[in-house]
Amino acid sequence: LYVSNSSRGAIYRIALTTDGRPASAPQLLTQPGPVDDFAIDSDGTIYAATHGETLLKITPAGASSLVMGHGCDGCTSVAITGTGRDRGLLVLTTGRLLEGGKEPAQILRVPLP
Repeated sequence: LYVSNSSRGAIYRIALTTDGRPASAPQLLTQPGPVDDFAIDSDGTIYAATHGETLLKITPAGASSLVMGHGCDGCTSVAITGTGRDRGLLVLTTGRLLEGGKEPAQILRVPLP
């Protein structure tokens, strides 16, 4: 089980037993800064919406890099979509509503390799 804590800017892993109960305390995976939502790819890569202008890629080992360095305008949700050459991320933005922005919310499609 993976969980994010926006106020701590962290993503944690929690091992589960076969009946779905926690097998251990949460283990810190990474602290890339605030993470609002994330999607996990089949290889364990995490794509994280930061509720800011950036969209992150986090490896299974916890190393993070930018997928988008700007342009998300309050990215709040992310989902993996498509297969093969049509694989991508759908990213919901808020138009920076919480920061007083007046831009409309958008759904962005970000291609994946």
